[in-house]
Order: sequence, then structure tokens, then C-alpha cells
Amino acid sequence: MLSESDAALAYATSEVAVRRLLGEVGGIAMANLLRDLGQGVPLDQAFEHRIYRSLETLLGGGF
Repeated sequence: MLSESDAALAYATSEVAVRRLLGEVGGIAMANLLRDLGQGVPLDQAFEHRIYRSLETLLGGGF
């Protein structure tokens, strides 16, 4: 379980990533990504299909 400060950092980091993705790929791509995830497509596959980059690129900070 995360501490309160770790949880706050995780949420803040997530917000930055989502805002950056929205700015770079737009809302339609993000909505399609969420739809794929809802249909059970694995995250790495859905991300690469909809965002046209590997998930590792985002996680590695190279976005």
C-alpha cells in the first residue's frame, strides 16, 4: 500500500502524463485507447496501436 505522500506523487505524475498525451495525440486517440482497454486489449498493445509509440517510451520518459 502506498503512503499518502507516495499516492499524491503517483496521482500528480499520472496527471502530467495524461495532460501531455492529450496535448500530443488528442482526445479521440485517448478515448480509443480507453475503449480498447475496456474491451480487454493489453495496455502495451492498445497504447502502441492508438498512440503510435511504445508504452516503454512513455514509462522511460522519452515521450
